Order: sequence, then structure tokens, then C-alpha cells
Amino acid sequence: AVNGAQLVRVFDMVMLRLWSMKDGDNILVEVTLGEEQDGKRPESAQLPGTVRERGETPKDVVGRLRSQILHTGDLRMQFNFDKTDMRITEQDDPNFPGLKTLYRMEIIEGYVATADLELRSRFAIDDAAGTFSRTDKSGDERTFRWVTEEQAVDMHINVRSDPLNSYLMPVLTPIEAVKSQLTGTICQRVSEVSKKVDAIFSRDKRLSELERGVTQLDAWLHSEPSHAVSLLLQERAKRQYVAQEAAHLHDFTKALSEISRLEHCINPPSLQALPGWNERLKRMEARSGVATAAAAQLHSNVSKIAEEYHGSMLALSEQMSSWNDLLDRGS
Repeated sequence: AVNGAQLVRVFDMVMLRLWSMKDGDNILVEVTLGEEQDGKRPESAQLPGTVRERGETPKDVVGRLRSQILHTGDLRMQFNFDKTDMRITEQDDPNFPGLKTLYRMEIIEGYVATADLELRSRFAIDDAAGTFSRTDKSGDERTFRWVTEEQAVDMHINVRSDPLNSYLMPVLTPIEAVKSQLTGTICQRVSEVSKKVDAIFSRDKRLSELERGVTQLDAWLHSEPSHAVSLLLQERAKRQYVAQEAAHLHDFTKALSEISRLEHCINPPSLQALPGWNERLKRMEARSGVATAAAAQLHSNVSKIAEEYHGSMLALSEQMSSWNDLLDRGS
């Protein structure tokens, strides 16, 4: 430091706050393994990103991230480049003691718009704690993981935009506070406030619902008058259509009422007795089979007796005829 001045390195970075679906769900983080301690390598996580090179726009950096780091290929994504989130962190460089490094991170929010399940499975998007690895342009392997919003908060990752980002204004810090370092730097205090806000949002789920509602209302508040008129005309057209089809809707309501009235006929109590009747019918069929077999046997026996009786009668008739002839000759 010279005359109270301090040498600081500044890096401009672009980070991705990428959700697995349009309405949120899981968020993508980059996982890094630290140095081995007590036989274990601790994990640290951050939003995927890279340094912004001179002359690049945020859209250019996002394209480079997709092509050279994530290798997303045909995976379709949607990003909001009009509303970004700025975060500033200050760290001490372990390689150069006493040299502070300032990271100015511009966070671009987006979501995966591809609905193809096979394409999504290549990136483990819908898997629980889905993890995939990619090799960047320099040959380093980088690991990415899909985590829930609660897990991201536990990892100290900023999962939502800073509401104060829309109201940028110069902040004056007393020189005594800067010299004494009793209250910390502006970056440190903003980081602490951001962590506290994230913790409050994670504890009270109603705040998340309020934020979604304000986001939906924001589209009305910041839309052009012509767009608002278009929305009102669409709403009026929907109401007119409902009024025109009122007769059909009444008929449909009556049909639903009739269906509701006949619901008890779908499964009447008598149907519950059908299994028992089925068993009885099977027993009757078995008995009928036995009776039919017995009748067939009886018919066979009667037929045999009738044939034997017929043969006996014929033999007896012949014998009587022979006796009659003998008597006629004797007389």
C-alpha cells in the first residue's frame, strides 16, 4: 500500500443461474473437490461461470460457456439478458499474500426449455442429485450437479436475484470506517446482508410465493400500454365467448348433474354379491356334469337290458314254435 492505497486485482465474470425447468425446481452448480484433509476431500460448490474477456457481451460469454465448458449441444435453453444480477465479492489471493482480488460477477438467469427426455437424460437433469462431467477447452475436467433450492442455500449459493440490484446508487462510506476496518468493506456487508436475506427466504416459504406473485405482477407493471391493452382485449374476448356459449355450458352442467345422479348405479350393492353367485354357478355346473354322466350311464345300462330282453324273447319264441311243431306231429 502507498499513501493508504491498496493494490486490488479485478476480474469480471459471468455466472449462470440455470434451472432445470421454467418454474424453478433444481438448479445447476459446479462442484469442486478441495485438498484432502483427514482422508476426506471436502466439496465446495458455486454457480457455473467463467471470466469475461475484453470486448465480450454477456450473451457471448453464455455462448462460450455452453459450447466450451458445458457442451450442451442441442439442449435448448432460455436466458433473460435484460434483467441480470450483479454480485461483488472480495477475497485474499492465497498465492500472493496481501493482494486482494475483487470478483464482479454478473449472474444470468435461465432455464432448460428442452422437453425431450432422452436429451435431458444425457445431462441427468431429472435425476435426483444428477451429476455429469465435462472437459473444458484447457483439458480440465469439471463436475456439475443438479441440486434443490434448499441444498443450494445450504451451499451458500445465491439462488435468487438481489431485489436491491434494480436501485443502484452511489454509497459513501466514512473514511474512518475504511481506515479502521471495524465495520468491514461494502462488499463484505452486502454479502452478509445477501446471506441473511437468503436465510430468511429459506425459512419462510411464503416469501418465495410472494416473490413469484410480484414477478408475475411485474410483467403488468412494466409492460407497454399496447401490450396491456392487448391483454385486456384477450380477457374481454374470453368473457364474451363464455357468454355466447352459456346455453351449451348449461347443457353440459345438466349432463354432469345427470352423471352425478347416476353414480350410485355404477357399482350397486347387488354387484358385490356377484362373486358368490359365480361360485354357486360353478358348483351347479359341476353337479350338472355329474348328473349328466350318471344319466348317460343309466341310459347305457337300460339299452343293454332292453337288448338282452329282446334277445331272450326271440329265443323263447323260437323254442315255443319248435314245441308247437313237435306237438302237431305227435297228434
